[in-house]
Amino acid sequence: MLAFSYPFHQRLAYGQKIKRILFSRRKRDFASISELSQGILCNAMNQTILTIDAYLALFAVLINLVFAILILARTSRAALYIIFVFVCLSNMFWNFGDAITLFSGNRFWFYLSLIGSGMLPALMFHFVNVLVLAQRRRANWILTAYTLAGFLAFSSLLALFHPGIRAFVDSVYWNILYLILLGPFIFAGMVILIAAFNQTKSEEGKSRLRYILIATIIAVMTGLTDLVQSLKIPLAIWVVSSIPLF
Repeated sequence: MLAFSYPFHQRLAYGQKIKRILFSRRKRDFASISELSQGILCNAMNQTILTIDAYLALFAVLINLVFAILILARTSRAALYIIFVFVCLSNMFWNFGDAITLFSGNRFWFYLSLIGSGMLPALMFHFVNVLVLAQRRRANWILTAYTLAGFLAFSSLLALFHPGIRAFVDSVYWNILYLILLGPFIFAGMVILIAAFNQTKSEEGKSRLRYILIATIIAVMTGLTDLVQSLKIPLAIWVVSSIPLF
């Protein structure tokens, strides 16, 4: 009865105020529900992507194992083939460690995977030099590549035992050093491959170099994917396995 004792315009204003309050609350509720549903959907998509990533990493391990066995069983023990076997082993370390990390969440396997990914640029650079520049190998540059790669790989191994080194490997600085120290060798290897491809006359030689270049690009894209995931940059996975196509 008290409400009806107010003038009509006051009662109208009071009713409109109540409507605005109710509408704003309903709007906030809808926003909260929308944000929650989006979060659930994003989480489900991330889990699906990570599961696919893990299985493809295991597939890459299998492919590299087959390649390594074929090379050891059917080729000579020349330097070129031995280096290629180590490339396969490095890929296996990298992908197997990534897969088990994704399945279990155990950081032990993550540090083991960094040993493989850390050594891979030096091995690829060595492989390309032996393959393309057999008559004029750059021994000093190859040794430098192995030294820098070994430093990063060894730091990953020590991270299993030393908390201070573990903090360094987990930090952004390890990834930045990876790009600064090993990035030039990755780029140089691709430049050597492209130059050799343009200079090769035979179709067979061009086809072989084309496959190696494609495999190198896949490995680089995979490495960048791991990098942006380590840096927690919300980018989609570009390539989820490193499968050499030699």
